[in-house]
Amino acid sequence: MPGGHLEFGERIVDAVCREAHEELGAIINSKDLRLISIVDDLQPAEEMHQVHISFEVVEPTWVPRVMEPERCEVWQYFPLSSLPAKLFMPHRGIIENYLNSRVYAGTQ
Repeated sequence: MPGGHLEFGERIVDAVCREAHEELGAIINSKDLRLISIVDDLQPAEEMHQVHISFEVVEPTWVPRVMEPERCEVWQYFPLSSLPAKLFMPHRGIIENYLNSRVYAGTQ
């Protein structure tokens, strides 16, 4: 899943649109986004606390392109029933929320 960080003063939906353009070459209108997940990821052992806010674009009209080949080799779609075993840890919570129709989850 594409993602990134907010720039100072940037609205979340604007960051989503910017990151999608930077990483996928996609042009997305913020009104086409649907909030699907917030994962409050607290990792005390690493003294890290991140909040992952995820949106869905239903029926995208673009094909993802690799815009940052030094960071990503390929973009692929997978059926939710057969996702790769090796996933970025925060993505597990996002997918779990989506599959359970739950928006918020906190980790410990």
